[in-house]
Amino acid sequence: MRWTEVTEEGFRGGPVMPDSYDGSPKSVEQLKQNIARSGIVGSLVANNFKSSMIFVPLLDKDPRTGQRIDYHGLSKVLEGKIREKYELAKAWRRCGRRRRRRRSRCT
Repeated sequence: MRWTEVTEEGFRGGPVMPDSYDGSPKSVEQLKQNIARSGIVGSLVANNFKSSMIFVPLLDKDPRTGQRIDYHGLSKVLEGKIREKYELAKAWRRCGRRRRRRRSRCT
């Protein structure tokens, strides 16, 4: 994904996630600027910049084996490796805040 803008000299642009991205505050700020320039806020990136859509164009066959891709199986693998991992982490963070406030136990 790339961003583009018009300047007095012509067009200027680059990748939304630069190759130099390292997670530092400066890199995060640059990424936010590039996301805003690209026009994907509200569609691929949430308005508050706290979530994004993962968009993966899929092939109908595995290029290594030539066999048809089992999309249902792929969906289950992605759910298990991505969604559940991050939703569990989010739940634990919420639980930790609740325990500190109310001294309650989370299950």
